[in-house]
Amino acid sequence: MLRYPILDCRKQICKRIADAVGIFSEANYDTLNSKLRLQHKCEHDLSSVYFHISTDDLKSLNVPNIYNILHMECDTSVKQISKNSIEGKENIIFQVDKNELYTSVLKSSLNSNEGEVLRYSPKNNILIDFSSPNIAKPFHMGHLRSTIIGNFVANVMSLSSNVIRLNYLGDWGTQIGYVKIGLDSLNVPDVLLLKNPMKELYKAYSLAYNKEDSLDKAKEIFAELEKNSSDWTEEWKKIRLTTVKHLKEMYSSLGISFNEYLYESDYRAQNISHVTDHMDGIGLISKKGNCLAMEMDGIEIPLFKSDGTTLYLMRDIASALDRINKYDCDTLMYVVDKSQSEHMSRLKFAISKLVDKNIVHVPFGRVTGMSTRKGTSIFLADILNEAVNIMAQQQVKSPNTRSSDSEVTRVLGITSLLVYVLKHRRDRNFLFSWQNALQATGDTGSKLQYTHCRLCSLEENCGVLLPKEINATVLMEPIVFELMYELTRFQDVINSCQNELESSYLVNYVFKLCNTVNRCLKNLPVKGQPSDIAEQRLLLFHTAKTFLHSSMKILGLQPLNKM
Repeated sequence: MLRYPILDCRKQICKRIADAVGIFSEANYDTLNSKLRLQHKCEHDLSSVYFHISTDDLKSLNVPNIYNILHMECDTSVKQISKNSIEGKENIIFQVDKNELYTSVLKSSLNSNEGEVLRYSPKNNILIDFSSPNIAKPFHMGHLRSTIIGNFVANVMSLSSNVIRLNYLGDWGTQIGYVKIGLDSLNVPDVLLLKNPMKELYKAYSLAYNKEDSLDKAKEIFAELEKNSSDWTEEWKKIRLTTVKHLKEMYSSLGISFNEYLYESDYRAQNISHVTDHMDGIGLISKKGNCLAMEMDGIEIPLFKSDGTTLYLMRDIASALDRINKYDCDTLMYVVDKSQSEHMSRLKFAISKLVDKNIVHVPFGRVTGMSTRKGTSIFLADILNEAVNIMAQQQVKSPNTRSSDSEVTRVLGITSLLVYVLKHRRDRNFLFSWQNALQATGDTGSKLQYTHCRLCSLEENCGVLLPKEINATVLMEPIVFELMYELTRFQDVINSCQNELESSYLVNYVFKLCNTVNRCLKNLPVKGQPSDIAEQRLLLFHTAKTFLHSSMKILGLQPLNKM
């Protein structure tokens, strides 16, 4: 279970707001906390920090007696409460004493396991559909980006919701007919299919697809499968299971898992007659010529082919309804590229006519230029091997390499690849570059691992124990304020990530956090200092490690202790 730090000072402000206006529930505290913002730090005032919440946000939450907040009594945690305009909007400002803030930040990690600190109680159920490759086709960069972004979205949303992770495999359609034709032509032995099913199935598909006379035969094979009258059905199920086993191994190397795998073939025509009957009963579909169609904005959208086989949209509609019933989810998220926007709008339209649930498209841009050095045909295993091989070469050349462990090399390669994808804004296209993804310097995944390892090494080798009590008054250096401010900013970053499902916010945050931590390591020695100062500085670095560890886990990274 992913967890992350929640600061006492934020909780106290939210509790006092709730008390002042007469709303008393944990859900209200959580909602208020999601709206509370840390103000930009004032370079001329290092004695306090300021949080603010807009009166518009309070009104949107139906908070009564908003201005009662201004009359709350101040105490040691909140020095002053005022009203001010920020960027043209009325806000209520809470001034928090620096020492109170420091104590709150340090306390968040003192009584926690490494990287495991309090989180909110889950409020709703969200199902996230991501990765979802097609069997017998390459696991291209679009699928990889969906996998990486989807895992991040699942992680960050799991901090406040129950999340179900779903992989919906494309194992249906005319492509399956092509696969059978190709496998028959190649006479592929079982041992090859077991060893690398994705490549062998793609080879078979490509061979048949490029034959001029194979289309009609492929359609015929698929029609028989759809009617469950094919003698190849059981064989196809075995091939599918082998493929899923192979995919699970690849996902595991990325540190990604799913709650369930579903298949397009689960929603063939004969399995979803109850859905089509219901849609027909409410007038959502009608017969147009030889096929069934749905009308949307005056356009007839086919759901079945003339031969009675289902189209992708119909299978998606049936699948969405099945998920809603099975998981009692409030929201269904689909992490698919932005070229699928029209399909997603049609799916949303259909579902809105059938049930009152929230369908969210999480679109992302295209990635171009992605290939291994040996060619352009991309499979997930090739991508991961390439990342690890390039990282191994860099480690040999680097004077900073401390470990020759192959597992460390693997984690560094995967980390660099994931961070490179996640640092780009989700909605933008970008040109992939192995050189930029795995460069040895700058803001890369290696920097995150290096900083985490430095903090682990400090705790292990400094000869100082973490204190049992917090004494923030000995942490007076201006650079401490810089680090404390970054740690305090974490909650705002998480809120933004959840609101916009945007990973680049967290990546940029951890880069800045690492830069600040490394400056502090240079200027705030622990060894050789008086015990009271050494202990509190160590606690500061331990807290930074906790926040960094949590951030890396949310991004889907595996933090290293040595490298």
